[in-house]
Amino acid sequence: MKLRLGEAGSRVSDEESISLEAIGFNLGGIVLAEGTRLDAAFQLAVDIWNGSERLQLKVKDLKV
Repeated sequence: MKLRLGEAGSRVSDEESISLEAIGFNLGGIVLAEGTRLDAAFQLAVDIWNGSERLQLKVKDLKV
Protein backbone atom coordinates (compact mmCIF):
# COMPACT_ATOMS: atom_id res chain seq x y z
CA MET A 1 0.00 0.00 0.00
CA LYS A 2 1.32 3.45 -0.89
CA LEU A 3 -0.19 6.62 0.55
CA ARG A 4 0.57 10.11 1.89
CA LEU A 5 0.28 10.72 5.61
CA GLY A 6 0.10 14.03 7.42
CA GLU A 7 -1.03 15.41 10.73
CA ALA A 8 -4.70 16.38 10.81
CA GLY A 9 -5.07 20.11 10.29
CA SER A 10 -1.43 20.63 9.27
CA ARG A 11 -1.97 22.90 6.26
CA VAL A 12 0.66 25.45 5.29
CA SER A 13 -1.76 27.09 2.86
CA ASP A 14 -4.87 26.13 0.88
CA GLU A 15 -2.66 24.58 -1.83
CA GLU A 16 -0.01 22.93 0.34
CA SER A 17 -0.11 20.59 3.32
CA ILE A 18 2.61 18.96 5.40
CA SER A 19 2.77 15.26 4.55
CA LEU A 20 5.16 12.45 3.70
CA GLU A 21 4.92 9.49 1.36
CA ALA A 22 4.33 6.23 3.15
CA ILE A 23 4.56 2.61 2.12
CA GLY A 24 3.10 -0.41 3.91
CA PHE A 25 3.80 -4.00 3.04
CA ASN A 26 1.15 -6.69 3.58
CA LEU A 27 -1.54 -4.00 3.97
CA GLY A 28 -2.98 -4.24 0.45
CA GLY A 29 -6.33 -5.56 1.71
CA ILE A 30 -7.13 -2.27 3.46
CA VAL A 31 -9.20 0.16 1.36
CA LEU A 32 -9.08 3.84 2.32
CA ALA A 33 -10.94 6.76 0.80
CA GLU A 34 -9.03 10.00 0.23
CA GLY A 35 -9.04 12.11 3.37
CA THR A 36 -9.68 9.17 5.72
CA ARG A 37 -8.45 9.89 9.24
CA LEU A 38 -6.45 7.11 10.81
CA ASP A 39 -3.77 6.26 13.34
CA ALA A 40 -0.55 4.83 11.95
CA ALA A 41 2.44 3.12 13.52
CA PHE A 42 5.44 3.76 11.29
CA GLN A 43 9.21 3.88 11.07
CA LEU A 44 10.97 6.85 9.48
CA ALA A 45 13.33 5.76 6.69
CA VAL A 46 15.35 7.18 3.81
CA ASP A 47 14.16 5.97 0.41
CA ILE A 48 16.84 5.90 -2.28
CA TRP A 49 15.59 5.61 -5.87
CA ASN A 50 17.58 6.40 -9.02
CA GLY A 51 20.20 8.27 -7.00
CA SER A 52 17.65 10.51 -5.23
CA GLU A 53 17.10 10.38 -1.47
CA ARG A 54 13.89 11.34 0.33
CA LEU A 55 12.21 10.69 3.65
CA GLN A 56 9.54 8.00 3.64
CA LEU A 57 7.35 6.47 6.34
CA LYS A 58 7.35 2.66 6.52
CA VAL A 59 3.89 1.80 7.85
CA LYS A 60 3.82 -1.08 10.32
CA ASP A 61 0.10 -0.98 11.21
CA LEU A 62 -3.02 1.13 10.65
CA LYS A 63 -6.13 1.77 12.76
CA VAL A 64 -9.08 3.28 10.89
